[in-house]
Amino acid sequence: MAFNRQTRMLANLSLSECYRRESNLTRQQRDEIMLQSAKENLARFFTFFGLMEYQRESQLLLEHTFIGLKMSKDFSVRKGAMGTNYAAMSESHWERVIERNLLDIRLYQYAKDLFFQRLKRAKIPLQQRENMFEKVGVDFTYKFSSAG
Repeated sequence: MAFNRQTRMLANLSLSECYRRESNLTRQQRDEIMLQSAKENLARFFTFFGLMEYQRESQLLLEHTFIGLKMSKDFSVRKGAMGTNYAAMSESHWERVIERNLLDIRLYQYAKDLFFQRLKRAKIPLQQRENMFEKVGVDFTYKFSSAG
């Protein structure tokens, strides 16, 4: 239950039959239904959401979304609050983490795209960033195995 937690939290789980003991759906089918539901709910019901690594843009988008709202302080991240120091793991461990959390990775990629679309509509520019390390890049693809 700890894997793909964000996706589970945003999805309508009754659609994917993920808690039924017997289902005609394969795990891959249930996962795709759950991911699609999470994406739809994020786009439809979350008027605003921000991303930790885009604090300034998130604040501007919040103020743009809720007209008349002006934050008294700029959003900021406490030093050490973001996961910028990655634990040393073997490639096989990274692959396992990615495999176990693939739905959340795909949901995050969708959320990031949606966030950028909303910024563009609001005419909020992205600030230049340095040293943005991403273990899982934008071009990440995954091939489902027949196991599981």
